[in-house]
Amino acid sequence: MKIIKTATKVPIIATVICAVLLQGCSSNNINTTSSNSSIETVDYGNLDVDIDQSNHSFSIKCESVNKDLCLQGKLLTFDHPKTVDVYKIIPFDEEPELFYNPIKEYKRVWFQALTILMGHAVIYSDGTVGTDRLSRDERNSVIKSMERVDSSDIKQMEIIKAALPNATFSNYALRYTYPAIKSDLYQISTFDTKLKRETLADTIKDRSFDYYVIRRSINGIVVGMPYNIDTRYVNYNKVKKEETSIYSEDWKMFYDGVNIYEVHTNDKATEKDIEIYLKDQPVLTFEQAMSKASPTITQILTDSAKGIKDTHIYAAELVYLTVQVSDMRNVDYYNDYNRVPASYDAYLYPFWAIYILSNQTAAGEDIADHRPLLVNAVTGEVLICN
Repeated sequence: MKIIKTATKVPIIATVICAVLLQGCSSNNINTTSSNSSIETVDYGNLDVDIDQSNHSFSIKCESVNKDLCLQGKLLTFDHPKTVDVYKIIPFDEEPELFYNPIKEYKRVWFQALTILMGHAVIYSDGTVGTDRLSRDERNSVIKSMERVDSSDIKQMEIIKAALPNATFSNYALRYTYPAIKSDLYQISTFDTKLKRETLADTIKDRSFDYYVIRRSINGIVVGMPYNIDTRYVNYNKVKKEETSIYSEDWKMFYDGVNIYEVHTNDKATEKDIEIYLKDQPVLTFEQAMSKASPTITQILTDSAKGIKDTHIYAAELVYLTVQVSDMRNVDYYNDYNRVPASYDAYLYPFWAIYILSNQTAAGEDIADHRPLLVNAVTGEVLICN
């Protein structure tokens, strides 16, 4: 990997790709530096990545096509330790109370944040399937609105902390703004414990609202990714007969009558339920993670161009995720759908998560993939959620 203090022109393979996909960035934002701004251009051969540490942002460029064309993203992890511990999760049998509401001031709710951002049909509390969708521009506006906010600036944070005293929350949260719409798409459901069924709590219409992602942290690194990003990853090794799965953190949603709060609680893998598996492991920097990911990013752009997708690589952060390795020698993996492993081990590994939204038209419908590209910050392995 080569880090260059000033922008350097390099040969770029994906010229047609970038012409189709990349959106304009102001050249002033890319090429101008000041006493309090340090922009580094990292040359990965196929891609140029400008990393502005002062403004916590990055851009992926294709200068051989047009230097003003780029994908812009927000770097959400401002600083992180040089070494981290990898943890093994100690199995436990205690099940959380599914409908328990620890925050009496707010409603415990369910909002289909991921389904809405992917442009798929939502299922309402009465069981009917909706026909309303966010448009492509509206979906793009949600991811563009995403920003990192100090947890202390969220006025509801004290109530959340008081209700969940065992959680060590991160010093920052993520905030998305969903645009005002006139349809019934933004239905919020709750579970009525007396009626023992899901009921409608509210429908947000004719106003925008904020969707907060509030997470706990371990050693200063947040645990889990936002629910509105599809984090599913499963891989089966035929030779070892092992299944590797990656999970995000457990969470609960709350509604204060104005905004929605996705609170990642420590129902699983609390500090009491983990033990050090690998100690003081060197952590990849964001530059190193992008170096590992650059061939995959190029392939994503190539596939996007072929599929006529509108792709946005809009943010990146360092997160702990659960990696579960299951021994599947006792099942017929491809024919047994009740795949109960003979045994499994689960770990907390840090990953650089690069957030990607790809809009596309399929079967006449305008939909989107909203998935992360993952780089294991200890091993350097690159994974795409599937």
